[in-house]
Amino acid sequence: MSCGRYTATVMIQFVEREREREKERWAREGLKRDYRIEELLGFRQFATVYRCISVSTGEAFAVKTIFQVLR
Repeated sequence: MSCGRYTATVMIQFVEREREREKERWAREGLKRDYRIEELLGFRQFATVYRCISVSTGEAFAVKTIFQVLR
């Protein structure tokens, strides 16, 4: 029985990771659709900041991407 529980736990963890990856993919696609990514402004150990331009208004913004460590 413990093997079955272990397998179920691993499967749940896999599904949760895949769900997070899917959300990240949708977020990236939306970002690329609505904004034009320009130059790299800075980076550190866990994040990167880019200058981006709104496609609809032409306004400049900064977007910060944070690296997520998967366990």
